[in-house]
Amino acid sequence: MSAAKTMNDAAWKSFDVACAKRDAQGRHALIPVLGTGFSAQARKRLDWRDLLVRIAQDLALTLQVPAPQDISGNTTLVWEAMLTEIAVAKNIQPGKAEDRLSRHVAKVVAKEFPPGGATRELAERITGAHFADIISFNFDLGVHAQRPVFVRAKKRQFDPVWDHAIHTESGARVWYPHGSVTDGLSLQLGQRKYGLLIHRLEAARAAFKQAEKAGRPPRPSWIAMGMSRPLVFLGMSLGREEWALWWFLNQRRRNLARQKLEASRPVFMLIQAREAEVMKVPAELAGLTLLSFPDGAFNDAWERVLKAFRR
Repeated sequence: MSAAKTMNDAAWKSFDVACAKRDAQGRHALIPVLGTGFSAQARKRLDWRDLLVRIAQDLALTLQVPAPQDISGNTTLVWEAMLTEIAVAKNIQPGKAEDRLSRHVAKVVAKEFPPGGATRELAERITGAHFADIISFNFDLGVHAQRPVFVRAKKRQFDPVWDHAIHTESGARVWYPHGSVTDGLSLQLGQRKYGLLIHRLEAARAAFKQAEKAGRPPRPSWIAMGMSRPLVFLGMSLGREEWALWWFLNQRRRNLARQKLEASRPVFMLIQAREAEVMKVPAELAGLTLLSFPDGAFNDAWERVLKAFRR
């Protein structure tokens, strides 16, 4: 048996153990973290570049979105180029141009991935496993079978750090760190918003630490929920553009290291073999446990995950 296979078997065994841990109400301690691969697995693919192409066409922009291999890890530059073109053509401030783009993205994504749409079957298999929290880095409401109830600090705005939706059937809190289609201006797109977001995440982390030191429950946020519980990334690449996410993972690891709890609060990442090879060293440095599977065997990998959820 190869060393790589032995390590991967150990990773999957560790994942099974994490899935078996429940709270007093029988809910998973583990939190699923969903990316665009969730929609792709549900046979409804619209990745970030596809979306950029569509938006450029809808708004009749002259910008030609480069081929995938030419913008790997640099798609935010396309977003910045699009808003700049709009700002110049319409003689408006770049911030206003970005607002127009964000609202249009929200409109397109909401139409493509409505509650109870193409992603319903896969969503129900996940939510039916009885999670207390789910984190979705998608903007859409595809994880819901029907339109959810939102818990917001401000009635007409969605705050991607503090606000969440209640999954009607399961009662799980669903967090949207990149914003929600219910408020186009909440979408976290482009380099400027990514940079500004760090400050807001730090405020949530500080609030969590204050509550932790005082021995009281923290104010709910996706940061507070994910800071000390096991996580599993499903359908996410964790690319170098995900500054906020890498910031969170490192802050989380620091907090657990101080308490010597990292080993009992793992972060798993479902990833195919060829991508796992590229991710191997960064994963080791960041304390991520890779759940690798043979290239292209997405159905088998997801089935294995879903089976562990239900165990």
